[in-house]
Amino acid sequence: MKTIGFIGLGLIGGSIAKTIRKFHPDYHILAYAKHKETLAAALNCGAIDGVLEEKDDRYRSCDYIFLCAPVEYNIEYLKYLKDIIKDGCIITDAGSVKGSRGAWHGKLLYRRTSHGWFRTFRI
Repeated sequence: MKTIGFIGLGLIGGSIAKTIRKFHPDYHILAYAKHKETLAAALNCGAIDGVLEEKDDRYRSCDYIFLCAPVEYNIEYLKYLKDIIKDGCIITDAGSVKGSRGAWHGKLLYRRTSHGWFRTFRI
């Protein structure tokens, strides 16, 4: 069974979570969002299986993590996640850009390996 983690469960994260649930009902989906009512609604409709805290050891169990918060937050979350996720976990930035992107140039997909970090996809 795959475990999928989400940081941000708004229009982007919520849509991805619901689609994963539709096509892979056996996947275990965990999520963190700033607004607790968003998480409660996602639990009630079955889009997610569990609620994560902003910094939570259960991210270690994830096979995939979707960063679906605004870009400036995703950069900070990536700094935290890179040191705790398991080898082989894939992190993708699906966050929204509502202003200047600054030093964040494009969407990045990362995969952690036992030999270090490799950027594997950029759009």
